[in-house]
Amino acid sequence: MSSQMDDCRKIHELWDLETSGELLDKSQRDLIEKHLEHCAECRLEAVSIGSMDVNGPDGPPRFLDDDIARRKWIDSTVAKAAAAGEDSTEHMKRPMPFMRFAAAAAVVGILIGATALFLNGFFKSEVRHNGAPSSVADGRIEGDGATQLTGHVLLRTREESSSSIKPVGAGDSLNAGDGRLVVDLGTGVRLYLVAQTEAEITSLNSANMEVHLRSGRIIASIDPLRSGPKFAISTKEGTVVAKGTVFSVEAATDSVRVGVMRGEVSLEEKGGSVRTIGLGQSVVMGRPAVAGLRAQAEEEAQSILKMLDMLTFSDSASMYLRSLPVGAVVSVDKVTIGRTPLFAAIRAGHRALELEMDGRAPVRELVELGRGTEISRVFALEEFVDTKGAATVESIRSSGVRAVRATASELLAGAQGQRASRNWKGAAKIYSELIRAYPRSVEARTSLISLGVIQLDHLGQPGKALGSFGQYLFSSRSGALAQEAAWGRARALAKLSRKQAEKEAIEEFLDDYPGAIQAPMATKRLRELKEVLQP
Repeated sequence: MSSQMDDCRKIHELWDLETSGELLDKSQRDLIEKHLEHCAECRLEAVSIGSMDVNGPDGPPRFLDDDIARRKWIDSTVAKAAAAGEDSTEHMKRPMPFMRFAAAAAVVGILIGATALFLNGFFKSEVRHNGAPSSVADGRIEGDGATQLTGHVLLRTREESSSSIKPVGAGDSLNAGDGRLVVDLGTGVRLYLVAQTEAEITSLNSANMEVHLRSGRIIASIDPLRSGPKFAISTKEGTVVAKGTVFSVEAATDSVRVGVMRGEVSLEEKGGSVRTIGLGQSVVMGRPAVAGLRAQAEEEAQSILKMLDMLTFSDSASMYLRSLPVGAVVSVDKVTIGRTPLFAAIRAGHRALELEMDGRAPVRELVELGRGTEISRVFALEEFVDTKGAATVESIRSSGVRAVRATASELLAGAQGQRASRNWKGAAKIYSELIRAYPRSVEARTSLISLGVIQLDHLGQPGKALGSFGQYLFSSRSGALAQEAAWGRARALAKLSRKQAEKEAIEEFLDDYPGAIQAPMATKRLRELKEVLQP
């Protein structure tokens, strides 16, 4: 353990040199990359403070410049570690050690299409199957010799839905209800159904893919490099055939409007006429006039493409998020996903999760989403606490000489700055002052976790850390950081050699958070404790 801590300390020292402007040589860069391949804690810490730049051509974007791109670089580095550790001659899947699991969990999904989602109010979206889900399994041969394909729901907003990716196939109805629905039909075709949209998958096989739009609006994203079968959206006024593009089809009571945001589409209209419309054009089917798209179309297209970077069927984690109250806006890596409650298939890797709602304190945390895992979380968004009339505290400036009247948010920013510069004692001091000055504030509750981690991992104070984690759990076991507090409590008990209490804490942690990223490590430790404690 001490050797691991020494390695981490060396990496932190190199980061300090880098952030002060000193250039690192190749051996130092290699040391950092090698360490990050097996140390999940340092990977997460690097993401949180933006210290991943190693000045090399293969390194990440500059310090704090591009958060999403930096995360992708981290993920690719970890993926290399996972690939290097696998035996290429082995074809049977076997359990991985925890660190290998953490590395494999960061593999990035591939960009293949686009879709978006903006949710309002209370949500009801569904997929109605005409047959059992097993009837749409991949590889079934139809009467004409075509292989039937399977699509998947990547995002839905129905509270009672299960937290898993749901398959869809030919004959299934798609109903967005009051919410939104995102469906991946495979081979680079994705559909975003806005509220009150009703459609049906009329064909989904290796020869033809078609969706019939009854009412509402569908935004389709087609990978221009796809090699799959023809995809089309049929309507009462004709059929829209995709040619590798982002386009929308809106079916109103008396008309069907088509708009193209990327590429072009072919219109096969009633009466047999065929025409093509391209980028920036909009038409009403059956009418000759061609108009331009509205001014907001490009912004809408950009939002859809950003959404794509987060939603994927392969290499994803299933995330089911709820909030109290409902309706919180969910963002992943600063990309808006939708409003709670929602299910989403999020690309695996290190992610910055954020929930926001007017009049409520935002929830922000870093999560490591493992490929193939399922995560279900409930967040309680607390009302803002008025922090006016702040107590006089020591200046959070580095000089530490002048006393100022600092608000809770100013203190939090100061503590985070000290933590980013690896001044653990200074950060702990400001966190402690914040908790004393504003004990009922949201900033104080968050600071309890940060303070506990510093006390446990950097100051050698497991007893104080146990108190910090326990204080958070005492105030609320359903808070946004309750999982982190529960795991921190178990770790603190281990440092204190309180084995029976540690065993009970781990058992409780696994009962409450069976899908946690720490679960494999916790299970292993629990087995060790049972062997030691058995009479």
